[in-house]
Formats: sequence, C-alpha cells, structure tokens
Amino acid sequence: MPDDSVQKDSPKRPRGRPRLDDQLIPQILDAAERLFAGHGPVNVSIRDIAAEAGLPHSAIYRYFESKDEVLRQVLIRGRTRQREHEAEGRQVGRTTEGALDWIMANNRAYALLVARLALEGATTSSLGIDPGETVAQQTLAVVEDGYPFELRTDHDPRMVVAAVMALTIGWVTAEEWIIDAVGLHGCDHDAVRARIDEILGSMMALGKGPTGSCD
Repeated sequence: MPDDSVQKDSPKRPRGRPRLDDQLIPQILDAAERLFAGHGPVNVSIRDIAAEAGLPHSAIYRYFESKDEVLRQVLIRGRTRQREHEAEGRQVGRTTEGALDWIMANNRAYALLVARLALEGATTSSLGIDPGETVAQQTLAVVEDGYPFELRTDHDPRMVVAAVMALTIGWVTAEEWIIDAVGLHGCDHDAVRARIDEILGSMMALGKGPTGSCD
C-alpha cells in the first residue's frame, strides 16, 4: 500500500521529467531558501533561483511546476529539519538550552523565511500546508503532553509557545539591529546568544502567570 504522506509532500513531476531524487533537487532548494530568506518569496523569480543555483531557468521546471511549489518544498524541508532536531532532543532528554544556537547554525534561513511570510500576510493554509503539521502545533502538543523536564508555569500553553516563537524569530530576523539598539555591539555575538538561551530557559522553568486564555 503506498505511503500517502510521502506522496503528499513530494514535488509533482509531470510524465517524462527526471526522477525527483536527482542530486540537483537539494541544490535548487538550497538556492531558493537563501533567496526567499533574504528577499522574500514575492521578490524572487524562477530565473533568480536558477541563477543562484548555477542552472538555466528551464532546469527548474524539470523538477517543479512553479515557484509556489519550490516555496512549499523549501518550507516542508525546513520544518522537517526542525522536527527531527526536536524529536532527537526528546529522545536524549535535551532541554531548550542551545535551541537558539542550533537554529542560527542549522535552520536560520528557514526561520527568516517563516518570518518574511508572516510579514507578507501568508498563512499555512494559503501556502497549502496543513496547520496541524507545523512546528508550532507540534511544539504545543509537546508542551501540553509534558516535555522531559519540569515546565513550571501557569500560562496557557498556547501563550508559552507563541512567546518563545516570537522571541526566537524576532532575534533571528533582527539580530544586528537588536544588538546595536541595546548597546551590545561591542560584545561577542555567541556570548549574547548564549545569555538569551539562558534567559529563555529561565522563563520556561520559572514563568508564572494567569491561567486564562485569550478566549
């Protein structure tokens, strides 16, 4: 019986096109991710992606039907990368410590892209992505079910997840501006990120607040 979940997330390939496990697929998605994160999807064309990947623009259409399909696959890959990291962390009992450093080192372009899409008014539904499959929903499920460390908070779990995502994405998109604005431009950026990780960890461990939701 075919795996529908895999088929659903795979780029569509009209008859006669090369196999989608071709080595050019990661090259194209890497190029698109960089451009989407840096300029926003609205300002990036198929020709731009092809040029960034070092390919003729016709080559992109061998694998993807449109720019929207390229964007969708970039998002699927980015959130899969994030989910796999979080799942690995749960298996080894890792806490939130170091999460920001990992995003900055391994998934920064994805986080920037998500932020740009939010600023452009895009939603998971408008992008053809099931909201239930997003990192936010999975993170919420983990918080509600109990993470492998003590989460001492009276906040609505939805508020906790929203706050952490806002802080993380905000830092990723405006790191240089924030550092300069608060007078930390002479400090080591890695040390600043480490301290922010520490503060976020303290918030998760010690936060106390109202039990009411926004309803």
